[in-house]
Amino acid sequence: MNVHLPSSRTSNSVKGSETTSKPPAFQFISHEELLSLFEQRKGSQYFIPEGFEPVLIPRGSPLQPVANLLQNGKNLQQQLLMQQKQQQLKIQANQNAATPDKPPRPPNAFILYRRSKQPDIVAQNEGISNNEVSKQVGEMWHKEPLEEKMKFQRMADAAKMEHMKKYPEYKYRPRRPHEKRR
Repeated sequence: MNVHLPSSRTSNSVKGSETTSKPPAFQFISHEELLSLFEQRKGSQYFIPEGFEPVLIPRGSPLQPVANLLQNGKNLQQQLLMQQKQQQLKIQANQNAATPDKPPRPPNAFILYRRSKQPDIVAQNEGISNNEVSKQVGEMWHKEPLEEKMKFQRMADAAKMEHMKKYPEYKYRPRRPHEKRR
């Protein structure tokens, strides 16, 4: 393993009040010298993936910000991992909320009728509660002609058939009086 180090030697030349420095030059360090430095505990050990050439930068050199990338990169990587975990938790929570323990009941004719009429009633009466909407829709349902009710009954039958295809093992099991709601 050969390592290239930027030389810590810089030459300063004074031109008036200006100081200029040359960028560090890379120097070659043999494997034996590298092992010697490591045995003297002069430096740190890092994992270098296969196919990459390690470049060592002395402390205090103008290239120091590159060395800081390692620490900043670790912090950034930890932040990204935390964000990914949070996103996964949100997705799991949404999936759990979207898929209840048991499938919903298929809608009946009145529920479909209520769904169709609710937006109009809410638009006409801002701030109306769901109970009031249900009362108004119930009155409207009783006044509807049989043909209109049959239209929604056919829609309910179609929804029931779709429900049977989607949940073939479904059987309605109402709560018993002593069972608590969640």
